[in-house]
Amino acid sequence: MEIPTTKRPEFNETLDEDGLPPITNGAELMDWGKKLNAWYDERIIFDRAKGTCTLLFDYPYEIDLDDITDVRDILDWTLHLMEKGWLEKFDVTTIINRIAEFKNIEIYL
Repeated sequence: MEIPTTKRPEFNETLDEDGLPPITNGAELMDWGKKLNAWYDERIIFDRAKGTCTLLFDYPYEIDLDDITDVRDILDWTLHLMEKGWLEKFDVTTIINRIAEFKNIEIYL
């Protein structure tokens, strides 16, 4: 798979330490959120037939979703992905939320 070349959507305000914009104008924030979700849609690819999730950030990185069956596995993958220097904190949060949703695993107990 080819790495997308689109740049991460910018917000016209200074981002905080987690890479998120300060809450200002609701419509502007919603627009930025839609653009950011579309950006992640290009980089977090699920293949139901293969049972994989491929991350397309600096290079293709495949996760075998059959290995993720419960919250403990989600925690293991969270810790594993946090060690990757090519992912930002918000990237990991988004990846984990999307995997949990795809796998139907409740992570907010």
